[in-house]
Amino acid sequence: MDEVELLTVAEAARRLSLSRTVVYRLMREGEVADIKVGRSRRVTAESVREFVRRNAPDPAERRRRARKAGAGV
Repeated sequence: MDEVELLTVAEAARRLSLSRTVVYRLMREGEVADIKVGRSRRVTAESVREFVRRNAPDPAERRRRARKAGAGV
């Protein structure tokens, strides 16, 4: 069995630079995977990485945004 890295909600929030409330909402909406451990919830580190991959703009989008920001100066 592969090892799964589990994070507390606070740890996931720190990694994402979000509040705990937002992380709970992401869990509820299925954006990040979580599991119940006793009475606590844990977020898988892999689901945090996947969330970032899904939501990070691709390099072409970053260049487009940078050009647009520079045009307004």
